[in-house]
Amino acid sequence: MPILGTQASGFFEPPVYSLALTANTTQNYTVPAGKTKIAAYVIGGSGGGGGGGGAHPENSGAGGGSGGAGGIAGFIDFAVTAAQTVIITVGAVGNGGGGGAWNGGDGGTGGAGNAGGFSKITYGGVDLATANGGGAGNGGQGGKSDETRNGGNAGSGGSGSSNVVAAITISGVNGVAGSTSNGNAPTGLNQTSNSNITGDVNITAILPSNTGFGSGGGGASGNRSGGAGGNGAGAGGNGANNTVKNGGAATGVGASGGGGGGAAGSYNSVSSGTGGVGSAGQVILYIK
Repeated sequence: MPILGTQASGFFEPPVYSLALTANTTQNYTVPAGKTKIAAYVIGGSGGGGGGGGAHPENSGAGGGSGGAGGIAGFIDFAVTAAQTVIITVGAVGNGGGGGAWNGGDGGTGGAGNAGGFSKITYGGVDLATANGGGAGNGGQGGKSDETRNGGNAGSGGSGSSNVVAAITISGVNGVAGSTSNGNAPTGLNQTSNSNITGDVNITAILPSNTGFGSGGGGASGNRSGGAGGNGAGAGGNGANNTVKNGGAATGVGASGGGGGGAAGSYNSVSSGTGGVGSAGQVILYIK
């Protein structure tokens, strides 16, 4: 007579996935007894924003560009063996660039941010999925007399890759450029992909998301306001006279930092704002 709960009994229910861990730091995971398959989302770190350009006594510098969001990779039903190790690498945040200096003449160019780090899952010496970090925003040009200055270039979104059959790979959204001198700053972008790993009711869809995966707003210049950040990302710094406004830090996973702050006002002997800090990556691991 078949044993109840086995496939031969007619009352067999196949195993379903459960959340094994949400990794925000690099670590190892040991496959428990009785477990045979894993699924995962892998999200790269995001780039930091560039710093705003320093002011000239007669003209503002330009705003810093924002960093790009981290890439995403996902897979399901990769076979594993109990007691073996899954190596989880979580990408580091991208730091923001420094503001350009006031020199009493031409303003200094803002510093570039840092790119976000890659996240990946490794098993048996093979990288199953990798999500590259978002690129860094560049600094805005320093002010010069009677000359329009260019905002810092945007960081590119990170890419994703996988060696698992039927995996999904999604590029992070790009950052946006900083404003030209005395120009308006652009708004950050949002992730619009709705591609998720599917096939089990316990695996949560993460895209599209209203809490993360956007890119930062561009840094402003003169008396203009910084661009709003995308979902989970920092806003660009304001370029108001008499103040130094830094780019905002990212708050969502895989979202980039805000753009660099705009240059100081045209007659203030202060430096411009620094770029916003991106976010760290993340790995969400399921097992059954």
